[in-house]
Amino acid sequence: MCSRSLWDTGWRCRQTLAERFTRSFIVFESQHLLLVGRAFRVQDRPVTIAVTEDFTPVRQGIRRLLLEFIGVALLLFGALLVCQRLIVRRGLAPLEEVRRELPRLACGEIPQLSITVPDEVRPLVAELNRLLALLEQRQRRARRALGNLAHALKTPLTVLTQLAEHPLSPDDTGGWEHLRQQIRQMQMLTERELKRARIAGGGVPGRRVLLEREIADLVETLHRIYRHRDLRFEIRVPPGSGFPGDRDDLLELLGNLLDNACQWTTRTVRLTVGAGSEDLWLRVEDDGSGCSPEQLALLRRRGVQLDESHAGHGLGLAIAGDIVEQYGGRLKLGRSEALGGFLAEATLPTERPPVT
Repeated sequence: MCSRSLWDTGWRCRQTLAERFTRSFIVFESQHLLLVGRAFRVQDRPVTIAVTEDFTPVRQGIRRLLLEFIGVALLLFGALLVCQRLIVRRGLAPLEEVRRELPRLACGEIPQLSITVPDEVRPLVAELNRLLALLEQRQRRARRALGNLAHALKTPLTVLTQLAEHPLSPDDTGGWEHLRQQIRQMQMLTERELKRARIAGGGVPGRRVLLEREIADLVETLHRIYRHRDLRFEIRVPPGSGFPGDRDDLLELLGNLLDNACQWTTRTVRLTVGAGSEDLWLRVEDDGSGCSPEQLALLRRRGVQLDESHAGHGLGLAIAGDIVEQYGGRLKLGRSEALGGFLAEATLPTERPPVT
């Protein structure tokens, strides 16, 4: 028995329904129907009750809802991309400023990069600024050293120029001796600069500066330079001690102080390293004649900014003083109580000061 709407069709439940509650989707005459039915027996006769409903409006509604959902999702996704782009551009705007500053930095228009950058890259920019400041300080020290060298060579070159214009007679013994003295002076200055270059060597950026290792290499270099003398080095360095700065600065500082001691010592040069809670001190002593009270007073009055061309214990103290001052420390000059010769003690703070 079927409803009147099915009288003119050939639709039958047959296998569509089993003896249980059934719910399924069927296609009947191009219609998508939802069928709900139940098969059971009444007085030993099979009875099937099936009800169908056109599911096309529901499918169209679901399709419309999906399309609307996709449209809204695409719109939100586009808005999210735009917001993300704006956030990234705003967050990286300081980096763009750094990128624009790099050509100006290369042209010398600005001394350092701006530190108004995100927290993630601020340490990198600060380290770059510190390296730039160190390079500038080393350049100033190199210019000062070249100026001192030029000043020291000025007198010998003047003498040679005068001799070229007015040659000496073979009987002028004093003139020839003066000429030889000026030539020896030029040779000494040249050898000193070459020696300083050998002592400084080459550094490795970013490497931790271990005093024990660097001092051992430095002493070995000084042994080779002064191989004609039987020098004895007494090195007292606590194991694991580090230098709160750059390797090149350490080698230039200790190189000048130790080289100065090697020139004036009788045989023994002592280097003592000590560390406190807030500072590190490097003490260089020798058993030479030392400086007289008048010379020490002169050194103290003029500070450590002595011309490098001067002989005596003032040799290299200008550079050593610049390095110590750069790190916010102090350089003490005097007489060694233990060895009786010259004493130079550099005290440096263990915390690296900001470089300006």
